[in-house]
Amino acid sequence: MQAEAGKTCKGKVTKITKFGAFIRLEDGSNGLVHISQVSDAYVSDVQEYLTVGQEVEPRILSVDEKGRISLTLKREKEDPSRYGPQPAQFQSSRRSSDLEEMIDRFKTVSEEKLGELRRLHSRKR
Repeated sequence: MQAEAGKTCKGKVTKITKFGAFIRLEDGSNGLVHISQVSDAYVSDVQEYLTVGQEVEPRILSVDEKGRISLTLKREKEDPSRYGPQPAQFQSSRRSSDLEEMIDRFKTVSEEKLGELRRLHSRKR
C-alpha cells in the first residue's frame, strides 16, 4: 500500500513520546500522530489515550518530500451542508453585529479600567 493523504489504514503503536505517538503501518512504514491529532478533546498526556502495541486505524494527513508520514486519529466530521442550510447560516449577519457589540463593550470596560489604574498610579506619585 502506498501512503497517500486521505487514506485510512491499520497500524500498531510502537513508541509514545510527549509530543505524539509513532505508528507502524500495515505496509511497514512508520508515521507520527502528533499530540494535537490524538483526539478531538484536549490531550495533555498521550499515554492517557494510547498504549504501545495498541492497534489503531489512523488517517494519513500528509506525506512530505522526505517520506515522513503525518497521521491523525481524529475522525472526519460530517459536512453539515449536505443536510441543507443550517440556522446559523441565516444568522450570520446577526452574529457579526453581536461580535461587534461584544468588542465595543470590551473596549469600553478596558478603557474604564485603564483610566482607573492611571488615576491610582498618579496619586501614588
